[in-house]
Formats: sequence, C-alpha cells, structure tokens
Amino acid sequence: MAAIYQDVSCLIVTGDSIPADYSIYEAQEREIPIIAVKSNTIETAKNINKILNISNPYHNQKIKKLSALISDQIVY
Repeated sequence: MAAIYQDVSCLIVTGDSIPADYSIYEAQEREIPIIAVKSNTIETAKNINKILNISNPYHNQKIKKLSALISDQIVY
C-alpha cells in the first residue's frame, strides 16, 4: 500500500495475490495500473531484469510491441 503513495509507474502484485479493495481504489484514484503475476517477488524482479538486459526499453517500436504483448495478458 505504501508504494501507491510514491512516484510509481505501476504496482506489481506478486505471488498470485489479490490487492485489498482499498489498494485498488487508491491506485485507480491515482491512475496507477496494477499488474498481478503468479511468480514470487524475486522471480518477478529477475524476469524484469532479464527483459531490460536483452532489450532497450526506450525504443518506440519495442515499447509498442511489449505493450501489445502485455495488454493481451491483462484482465480488466
């Protein structure tokens, strides 16, 4: 919950957890997307790091492709 009050781009919830209703509400109020993943925190951090090591995330075409791939997996 404390992360929501920081300057964050998104909130990643690990371990297949479901955030509390008030956390979802606060994130929505601040327009912070919540991404829930099944992997634990360490695995998730390693996976994000792998992506950043393989690819420059600041390339426009890569951003669009990654956004499309992620969007296909998001349940709204």
